[in-house]
Formats: sequence, structure tokens, C-alpha cells
Amino acid sequence: MVKSVDIEEFRERLEIYLAGTDPIVIHRGGQTLGHCIPLTQRQAAPQPERNTEDTRRRIRERRERAEMGLSL
Repeated sequence: MVKSVDIEEFRERLEIYLAGTDPIVIHRGGQTLGHCIPLTQRQAAPQPERNTEDTRRRIRERRERAEMGLSL
């Protein structure tokens, strides 16, 4: 169920809303400011994959461009 709350109420009860699972529509003066879709406690936030070789290559390329006076 989607709940609709005023921005002030959302600020006051932020921890409660973020601990829940229901989506929330945040509004002020009748206009929608945004939506809050909290993650459930069982869901982990997605982690970006780390590829060290790719990262090293990009750093090396940027360093080379900077040494040659090219823009990054």
C-alpha cells in the first residue's frame, strides 16, 4: 500500500518510514516532491563489481592524457 505524507511528517518520522517496506509519496502543498521506496531488511544494497585491471587501465590512460596535455 502506498502512503502519502507531507514533507514535515516525513522528516519527523524518517527512521520509521525507512525501516518499513511500503512506498511513500512525499508532498508539500499538494504537489508531489518525490517517492521513497525503502529496501526491506532482508535486501542488501547492490554492490558494484570491482575490476581492478579495468580500473588500473583507465587510471593509466587518464594519466597519459594528462601528461600529453589532452583534456580528461
